[in-house]
Amino acid sequence: WIKGYQEMFKYTSYIIVLCEEVKNRLVNIGCEPEKIKIWQIPIDLKGYKYLPRTPKEVTKFIIAARFVAKKGYEYLFGAFKKLIDEGRNVELTIIGYGDNKKLIEQQILDNGINEKTTLFDTSLKNCFVAFFNEKLSESDIFVLPSVSSKAGDDEGGPSLTLVAAQAAGLPVVCTEFPGSEITVFENETGLFCLPENVDSLYEKMAEMMDNRDWWNQMGKKGSDLVHDLFQKERQMPVLEEILLSSIKSKSK
Repeated sequence: WIKGYQEMFKYTSYIIVLCEEVKNRLVNIGCEPEKIKIWQIPIDLKGYKYLPRTPKEVTKFIIAARFVAKKGYEYLFGAFKKLIDEGRNVELTIIGYGDNKKLIEQQILDNGINEKTTLFDTSLKNCFVAFFNEKLSESDIFVLPSVSSKAGDDEGGPSLTLVAAQAAGLPVVCTEFPGSEITVFENETGLFCLPENVDSLYEKMAEMMDNRDWWNQMGKKGSDLVHDLFQKERQMPVLEEILLSSIKSKSK
């Protein structure tokens, strides 16, 4: 596949990527840096309006991610179990789809967290936005411990479910996956944990729980950020300029 990309580099005017890390990867296999443009795909966030969090007796965590290895479910379950074992009043909502659903369900049982965990298969839902927004409105903290799979697969750009959660006003706990740096800022819109590290994820989830005044501070800042950054009116002119520059370069 590297040879295929290198052949493509010869004929393309520009390559659009979603974050700095992907740009660096293409440069490392031979693409000219000036050909690579970082751009954010516009997202319709109208269905995810900011809602202040009101702390209650139960702290509700939520993750929305495909049932694949790179989403870090096994580490989330380990961290969530530690919260339960120390007597914290918590719940976890899982929203996703994929071939690994049965494996995810078995991991929930193996960790003994099934009574505190609810899983929704979105392949069975007709309107994801309305359903997701409903569950976000019932939740306090979004969590996404993404990792690189054994095959090297990772996010490669902002997680759109994380962005939607931020739009709705949730603070986030996540790993520093490629693209996370665009909307997640330490102690400003969320907290970063170490990848593939149950203890680190548990500590950050507990820290977020223990500082409830952060929820609305981080949530409002994150919501304002993503509603501004991903709006069509901001991003389409950027894409238009890239396309016009491509046309001009070909005409020379």
